[in-house]
Amino acid sequence: MFSQASKSRRAEIEFEAGNDAHRAARHRCASACHDFNKLDEDSIPSLRVRAWLSIVDPSGLMRNMTPDAAVTSEIAFQDPSIKPSAPLVKPPIYIDYGLRVYIAATAFINRNCTILDTPVADVRIGEHCNIGPNVGIYGVGHPLTVEQNLKRKSLGSSVAIGDCVWIGGGCIIMPGVTVGNHAVIGAGSVVTHDVPAYTFAYGNPAAVVRSLGKFEVTDEAEAVM
Repeated sequence: MFSQASKSRRAEIEFEAGNDAHRAARHRCASACHDFNKLDEDSIPSLRVRAWLSIVDPSGLMRNMTPDAAVTSEIAFQDPSIKPSAPLVKPPIYIDYGLRVYIAATAFINRNCTILDTPVADVRIGEHCNIGPNVGIYGVGHPLTVEQNLKRKSLGSSVAIGDCVWIGGGCIIMPGVTVGNHAVIGAGSVVTHDVPAYTFAYGNPAAVVRSLGKFEVTDEAEAVM
């Protein structure tokens, strides 16, 4: 179903999570997440949008908007011609760095999402994605050998979730994974390798069980690996 190249995991990038700059970045992001999570759900749109951008836009380049310009997803739902200013995220959400997290403004993230991002690799979530509660998206790992672990290095890998993807509650998306456009991941799955577009996958490890109408799946259940 996949070529060998498409099955391969993305490169792991070594970095020092414990240096001063990275500790400061995590502290900044934790504080921004705390501020976002304590907001009332009926807070004014500009406040909610600014709180979200404080997490994923630490440079502040995207926050220079007037209060009237901020559009939440609830407003956009009432008028599909309006594009929201930020994704609809139900608190709490937990993100480590926020430096390279790119989530489309039309995405929806339910409660208790954890994104373990890094300063060396992107985490991307596409347009019109739906992410269920208690989902973990992991872009970081650690060496497997004792000798490597003693060096106190972490390994960053990109994670890419395409457009119009639905990820069921309790799923875990592992480092280096790409989930193709319009794919569906069944609740409770652990996704260890890429999932093709227009397929339904579930299980631990996740396996593709059928096509969703655009591409044929040749086997009854094919491990995504």
